[in-house]
Amino acid sequence: MKTSSQTALKVLSIIGIVVGAIIAVSGIVLTVGANGFAMSQASSSGAGVAVLGTIGGVVLIVAGAFNVVVGVFGVRGANDPSKIGVFWVLCIIGIVFNALGLIME
Repeated sequence: MKTSSQTALKVLSIIGIVVGAIIAVSGIVLTVGANGFAMSQASSSGAGVAVLGTIGGVVLIVAGAFNVVVGVFGVRGANDPSKIGVFWVLCIIGIVFNALGLIME
């Protein structure tokens, strides 16, 4: 029998997987769109937009993939509490990256 904490973790992890997939798809769209925009522009500003769009897209793809991985390990930890350690480590890594992101803004 699963506890309410296990059920909550599983639901939140599934939401994290879905959100991570949406973020990764957004990164792919941004990367492709920036490159398409650069191809349609004949000026040097088009190249700058392509570089920034590609960098932003890659960052979104990596962030989305990280969220999916954290979600998968969360579901695994919800099903078997003895395997929750990897999930906690990934959560701490995520907190550190988010804190760095807040500091950089």
